[in-house]
Amino acid sequence: MSSSEQPGALQQLSFALDPQRSASVSEKITFLRAFSATLQDRLTLEQSQHILQAFPLQNFYLLFSYEDDTLTTLVCDLLNKLLSPLTYEQIVSSENKQVYKCLESEKSTRQMVQSDVFPLILATIAFQDTKTANKASDFLYQLAKSSEMGQEAFFGPTCQTMLRQLLQITNDNGIISFRVYDLIIKVATLSDATFEQVKNSDLLTKFGRELETDDLLVQINAIELLNEVATTKAGVAFLEKAQLLPRIAQVLDNEEGDDDIAVQLAKCATVTVSTVGLIGSHVTGLRNLSHQSSLLRKCLCMYETAVGPLKTVLLQTLSKLLSVRDGTEDIESLTYQIYDQIPGRFPQLDGLVKEAKQPDNSIRIAAFAVMQAIACHIWGLKTWKFAIVQTMGSAPDALSIFGNSYYAQLQVYIRQGAHYKYIEPSAAVENS
Repeated sequence: MSSSEQPGALQQLSFALDPQRSASVSEKITFLRAFSATLQDRLTLEQSQHILQAFPLQNFYLLFSYEDDTLTTLVCDLLNKLLSPLTYEQIVSSENKQVYKCLESEKSTRQMVQSDVFPLILATIAFQDTKTANKASDFLYQLAKSSEMGQEAFFGPTCQTMLRQLLQITNDNGIISFRVYDLIIKVATLSDATFEQVKNSDLLTKFGRELETDDLLVQINAIELLNEVATTKAGVAFLEKAQLLPRIAQVLDNEEGDDDIAVQLAKCATVTVSTVGLIGSHVTGLRNLSHQSSLLRKCLCMYETAVGPLKTVLLQTLSKLLSVRDGTEDIESLTYQIYDQIPGRFPQLDGLVKEAKQPDNSIRIAAFAVMQAIACHIWGLKTWKFAIVQTMGSAPDALSIFGNSYYAQLQVYIRQGAHYKYIEPSAAVENS
């Protein structure tokens, strides 16, 4: 007899699952942990079937009605152990809507997407319980990722119709719509083929309007979603192909409505500054931002008065913008222009060194990241060299240390500046 069949273990499971008992949530957690500890890491088919015959899955599902994260996680882990030996065909039934298992084979996937289970999964995206809704979204993403059959199902009429209907729900402050947008964008980033299918489905048309809405909450949600998308290489590629980078920049740089407090909040939000950094963290995005000079200027002007998290985000954004390089004079010029626009004493590096000495680790690390970004450019090395010479030439005893000749040369260099270029004089000579 295996340990899972011992009366003590099964009795503990019975106490945890029996809805007629008045066991508290903490007691249920204790009973389930004790039972789970008796199970092997990998159950045999016979062991799993023996337990499920005594305790049907719906008994486990009832525990999800308790809003306790520890209990929910424990039940999920236990169900994963119990269902692992079973095939999709063995566990799918009218009361056991277990679907992840179908992704193991094309046959099971086809069976699932042609059943009445598939529309129910799509409808689950609209559940109030976030964890349940996210699980449904993740399954649909994994479905599209798993095989051509999965992609056919995702872009098929059932799924597309349901997703369009979910986008029409307007009484949830945009929560359900953004779940759908998030799913669509993730699928679009899988490959060029899925991007084209998303584009042809027209599911993202409404999303473009969310960026330009007068609803502050919706606009910030849209920017935050794109912020998350831009954290991956595939996400940045999606933003470029969908031509969303210039649209984001235009929205953030919109001059209209600056007297409106909601617009000001949207533009001053830390998420906005972070988005600017993500947009400009690669060559194409930086070029797009260069056409929105007032947007960059507004972000840079925040630096002098920024404190706490906003200052950290601004430094992080600067490090991203200044780290871009591709060996061309164009990008070298753009990065230097951004650096040169930073207000205060920052261009002389005094301010940056000061930030690097702050007790706040997040600010210090961000400041060092900016230093590293500066040092990767030719203009940055010239700036560092100039800063050193400027410090030497400005010392109180510089004249006595260097002497008249060297001191005079230092002063000339300081007056010329780090990026001074000597132009050789030339004269036109008239032919005789």
